Amino acid sequence: MTSIPLFLKSVGLTDKEASIYISLLELGPQAASVIARKVKLPRSSTFFQLDSLAEKGFVKKDIKASVQYFSAISPEDLKNVLKRNQQRVANQLEALEGLIPELNNLRSAFLPESKVSYFEGVEGICKMIDLQIETEEPMYFISAHRLHPEIRRYIREHFAPGRKGKKHKSQLIIANHEDARDYVEKYEKDVSEWVGFVEADKAGFESTIVIYGDVIHLISTQEQDLVGIMIENTYLAKTMKSVFDVMKHALTTKQFLGNFLKL
Repeated sequence: MTSIPLFLKSVGLTDKEASIYISLLELGPQAASVIARKVKLPRSSTFFQLDSLAEKGFVKKDIKASVQYFSAISPEDLKNVLKRNQQRVANQLEALEGLIPELNNLRSAFLPESKVSYFEGVEGICKMIDLQIETEEPMYFISAHRLHPEIRRYIREHFAPGRKGKKHKSQLIIANHEDARDYVEKYEKDVSEWVGFVEADKAGFESTIVIYGDVIHLISTQEQDLVGIMIENTYLAKTMKSVFDVMKHALTTKQFLGNFLKL
């Protein structure tokens, strides 16, 4: 079950804003000085956070006897805030669709193509996953499948459905543990043409490598270490694809010999 602070952060509040909103729910309408003492922030900083909360629609302002009071909107009214945000995002996405060709023209005309990009946190890793969903190139994974809970959910709810129907399916070498087997059984079989398991304790996998086209993704998706690097380089991508092929050949040969010896 999601905690209140995590939920508030997921809908766009900072840690300080979430703390102030929760405090206002507990205290009721208060002057900024009272709120500042409650959340242990300077009064000037508290004013800044309150103004930001008001702009986002989470806090209301009232003036009584020349003193400004702040109050949190009710939990029920949060639904209306989220619905307005949802509609705004839908409008932004619609507007963006029409602007993408123009934006791409600007990018190609004035900006050099990035060769190495760095990603961090849940949002950053999800952006890398979005790139994997969008590509029409064949994809090759070498993965520990040790996942932060939010990344695990995003892969199952967005990546797997998003890859269905793609012209090229994926190939996957994955560490053999319970969550990985469950994922392959429920989702990966629909988007992959080949899956090979390696023993987790012998392989020493700690992260994930994804290869497609001229691109390599190096991703750590463990709870304590959410970072990713995208490298766009033809020679490095070809080398990593060769590494994948060598591993696949070894796994396929081992499986064949194992089945042969059982006969």
